[in-house]
Amino acid sequence: MGEIIAWAVVIALVAVCIRALVKSHKSGTCAGCSSCEGGCSHCAHSTNNLASHNGEHKSMIKNTVQVDGMMCSMCEAHVAEAIRKAVPQAKKVKAKHRKGLVTFSTEEQVEESVIRDAIAQIGYDYKGFFAK
Repeated sequence: MGEIIAWAVVIALVAVCIRALVKSHKSGTCAGCSSCEGGCSHCAHSTNNLASHNGEHKSMIKNTVQVDGMMCSMCEAHVAEAIRKAVPQAKKVKAKHRKGLVTFSTEEQVEESVIRDAIAQIGYDYKGFFAK
């Protein structure tokens, strides 16, 4: 009986992960799946560092957020989704729980308070933000 329950839990966890990946692809953003690595045509990612705006090219700003409390890939997905919602123009959003970092690119500067509030709303600890 215990073995059946264990298998049911494993199947439920796999279903939740698959559902999250499908949902992220349907919404037009990628949660960092290995099949596209952020460069597929159905994701909102750009494969280069230049974006066209009114015929001129702008350099992308690389933003890095220090976040404490991410323990697994699902935590990474939650934090990345929060960044995408708070900063709709964010591209290449990648969270790494082992390093406690989230990186993303934008054309314009992002207010630190927007990032801090987005991280706090989902229950993680905001530790810092810098852009270059």
